Amino acid sequence: MSEIITIAGDGAQIILTLHGYERERTSDLSDANWLDCHLNFRIGEITGSIDLTIESHDLKGFAEQLDRLIQGDIIEAELKPVEEAVLCTINMTTFGHALVSGVIKTHGSVKAELLFSFESDQSFLRQTSIELNAAVEKFPVKTQ
Repeated sequence: MSEIITIAGDGAQIILTLHGYERERTSDLSDANWLDCHLNFRIGEITGSIDLTIESHDLKGFAEQLDRLIQGDIIEAELKPVEEAVLCTINMTTFGHALVSGVIKTHGSVKAELLFSFESDQSFLRQTSIELNAAVEKFPVKTQ
């Protein structure tokens, strides 16, 4: 069963669907934590989708940062996977508002990049945090 994580705001939505571990049965820990994912996005009038992989470490780190950001302990949370198909930074601005920015990239012989930014707020980010934490629980970092 897939897990869905939505980062949303004014006129934009990034939806990351986690399908499961890319290599469910492997003894190599460097391969064991890769998640097979699909990213859909609508940013203003631009829409698209890409397939990508993200390590469970990256997802867990982003979840922890986002929780701390919502609590007011830090002002920035960042999803920065090793593969760099997506980079997403959330910066708290004033009075519970946030700026979501980053880049979505394709890899391979055809290359494209979409730079994006949109406004969001704590009501959107709380829902993202709930979804992220559920995904981290379902797809934990494998250590053995």
